[in-house]
Amino acid sequence: MNIKKFPVWFYMSLKRLFCKWSFVAILCAIPLLICGANMAMQGKSGILTVFLCCEDGNSDALDVIDYIKNSSTSLLFEKSTNLEDSLKALKQKKADAVWYFEKDFSKRADSYALGKNKKPLVQVFEREDNIPLKLSREKLYSGVYRRLAYGAYKNFVYTQYKNVSGVSEDVIKSYFGKRDFDEIQ
Repeated sequence: MNIKKFPVWFYMSLKRLFCKWSFVAILCAIPLLICGANMAMQGKSGILTVFLCCEDGNSDALDVIDYIKNSSTSLLFEKSTNLEDSLKALKQKKADAVWYFEKDFSKRADSYALGKNKKPLVQVFEREDNIPLKLSREKLYSGVYRRLAYGAYKNFVYTQYKNVSGVSEDVIKSYFGKRDFDEIQ
């Protein structure tokens, strides 16, 4: 088909449709709908809003919070430093859940990895118990698991290799980050 004949062909094939005013109105509304959808997608949105609360700035808890917050998901995670404000947002239905990381999160995680601590590492406050909230807890478990795995690894290194007692924790973290643990021996 020739480029010069395209407008004529286009007009002839759609001549009946252009006679109906509803088709022309819908055709003109399509760009408006696309612009509206793009503007709606610019704002914050998610299936659930979860507040991640850590009051004291514990580095391990903040690492878990950053991991959860930066993960790609359809959930909206908000960082908070005040438990009372987070619970107020939960009561006002601005949040669906609040995950509160305790002040002694690092100590609890280490003792939990040893099997000694039976206290919860993270307190979970929810408005209601529903399927999306149960699924959102998987994100929490994945973030906390990373910290627990390190605690178990550190315990294993200190109990299995007696000669590493003078090794700094940074060295153990660097080996933990590697995929191949054969270099430790």
